[in-house]
Amino acid sequence: MQINFKNKDLLELYQNPNIGKGYYPPGVIKNYIKVVTLMYSIDTIMKLNLYGHYNVEEKKWNLKGIRAARLNDARRLEFTIDKNWDIHVVNLERISNHYQ
Repeated sequence: MQINFKNKDLLELYQNPNIGKGYYPPGVIKNYIKVVTLMYSIDTIMKLNLYGHYNVEEKKWNLKGIRAARLNDARRLEFTIDKNWDIHVVNLERISNHYQ
């Protein structure tokens, strides 16, 4: 699967997880690295649910078209996917706080 980091901070966090210490809880960083690594190795985004409790789902209302994978109880990795499901391009957008 091809991954585009729309947010350069997400690319930097993936390449160097230590830069997120103090900003994100350690479990969020660990799960973020796991999710992105899994995205590189699978052929369809819905397979993420087979490898953990990521609960991939599409957002609603004004966030329609954005999907999210659970990183912990409060944090989600938000992303979009390409319109052509055969290509499987994922665009990582941000890590959001689910309750804000």
